[in-house]
Amino acid sequence: MRLRHDGLNCEIEYKTAETEVAAPVSAVGVFEDILATLPLKTRGSYGKALRAFKKSLQGGAPTLSALSASHVKQWIAAMATDGVRLSTACHYLDCMSALAGKAVEAGYALDREVFAHAPQRAASGEIVTSPDALLAIGRQARPGNAQCALSSDLLLFSQYSGGMPLGEIIKLEQADAGTFRGPCAEIAARYRSERRRALFPLSQSRRAHASIEAEQSRRIGALLSSAGSGLRDYSPGVAVALWASAALAAGIEPAIVRACIGDADTGTALQLVDPASGVDVSAVHLSVASFVSHAPERWHAMRLRRGILPADVEARIAAAGLSMPATFYPMTEVVRRVGHRMQRDIRALIPDVLFFKTTDTAIVPLLRTVGDIAWCYRETNSPQSPYAVISDAQMLAFQRIIGSFTPDVELMRPTPRDLGVGRRVRITAGAMCGYEGVIHDVPASIPGHLCSKRRIFSISLLSDFGMQWSVDIDEAFIEEL
Repeated sequence: MRLRHDGLNCEIEYKTAETEVAAPVSAVGVFEDILATLPLKTRGSYGKALRAFKKSLQGGAPTLSALSASHVKQWIAAMATDGVRLSTACHYLDCMSALAGKAVEAGYALDREVFAHAPQRAASGEIVTSPDALLAIGRQARPGNAQCALSSDLLLFSQYSGGMPLGEIIKLEQADAGTFRGPCAEIAARYRSERRRALFPLSQSRRAHASIEAEQSRRIGALLSSAGSGLRDYSPGVAVALWASAALAAGIEPAIVRACIGDADTGTALQLVDPASGVDVSAVHLSVASFVSHAPERWHAMRLRRGILPADVEARIAAAGLSMPATFYPMTEVVRRVGHRMQRDIRALIPDVLFFKTTDTAIVPLLRTVGDIAWCYRETNSPQSPYAVISDAQMLAFQRIIGSFTPDVELMRPTPRDLGVGRRVRITAGAMCGYEGVIHDVPASIPGHLCSKRRIFSISLLSDFGMQWSVDIDEAFIEEL
């Protein structure tokens, strides 16, 4: 009996004088045995290929009889995700194919062409393996220089559209702006103009498109280079390859990315991946655009014009195809006497002021859409002043004072035994925030009350003057002392 362990699988062989019976043979173990017999000069490159293949296997190495083209495709997808160069991936496949051939010659039952099932290996022209420079540009504020801002917008518009070539972007007209969605629509809205036929102001009527494309290619290449990329221009091949690298970084499956770019040359192992079928390309574009443009969202305040409601703003934004930001329009309950009856009304706490949370780059397209029915507060009374920002801490403090919260704030409801009559508690939100008192009653919820789904506690408070009074407080806004 002989025991052999290869790190992933254990093989036990029983040998007699007449026959030999073996447990299922590990494919990796066979390749490692063959590798050990090769010359040292050859063993180095073959060993790298075998380690790369072994690393890609999920759930352990297959047996020799179970090794199939699906394992090879899994390996190719892993190399594509890691950005392995096409030449390196092809070399690895050739090495493993040679090892498989030697295994067949040694008498093992194996399809010697299992590593030769990859698609046609096209020669690589452009090589882009890292989306870091693109992510740095997409997540920073727009440049202050007008020409740099235009080049940055052209780059991002191209990438948000799945690597659209500059030649096609130059031909876009104002009428095409409404056909885009998501971040592309936000950039297009920034350049809407009734005085110009072309969407982007690139002097299309006075210059040849080829000249404009060459100039912007150099400018975008310099922009990417300044962000840490080794690119010098922005050719159509670079545009697609750069988008593909961003899509893989966003977690999109290599087969889906391949389906989106078709036969485009990326210079990586992605060209060896079989494309998926039934892919919603526009949805993939939006997903990658969201990943590239993921900038921090901050709170701002929008003033609605007379007679305008938040629903009107939301409808206008939806009709323009823009993404709706998170909004906060706090309401309060007002009790007034009508005749001999008390009437409760729900009204806006701060009429005509809508708080919204979005990125800095999305504000301008947003206001271009709703500018006739609302405007945004700035830091000073100047059209060049930055838009006023409300920090998360300030917004949370404001919400605690008014006792109304946005959906992203989770309110923990205490258990009934924690808050019984006689318990000493502290009020944590609302106008009485910070006061301490004693629970003396748990009245039934008031029908129609804003918080009718929660219990309302009556709490006795003692003032500095020795006076005592009681207030009704929602259970979510008190804590036990």
